[in-house]
Amino acid sequence: MKSRLLILILIACCFCGCSTYKNTLQKETEKILIYIYPPEGNENDQDAVKIEISNKNEIKKIINYTTRRISPGYKCGYDGKIEYLCAGNNVIMEMVFNVSCNTMVFVYDDKLFTRRISKNGLEYFKAMR
Repeated sequence: MKSRLLILILIACCFCGCSTYKNTLQKETEKILIYIYPPEGNENDQDAVKIEISNKNEIKKIINYTTRRISPGYKCGYDGKIEYLCAGNNVIMEMVFNVSCNTMVFVYDDKLFTRRISKNGLEYFKAMR
């Protein structure tokens, strides 16, 4: 019985943490910078795609591409990153959007999060490459 209660508490904490960072990002993000790396490249590569977004509706859509589903800690190279430029602290999410390693990795409120990217998010980011 205690183990079931512990599992329910952990699940509730996971969902609260997820909605907390999403709510904060939606309220405080002024601009998003998206970097899409070329294959085998990084953000400093001259072929990296850099996109700046300041439209609030577009920002909300991109925030919602990060799902509540926890992603395993894959050891794949990153395909890009998203920088949420907020009034308070900036949040940087490294991302992998290939089918086998679909994940977002980021630190929020001193906690490490790994989350899946939604199907629409995968399509959105892949189209940028």
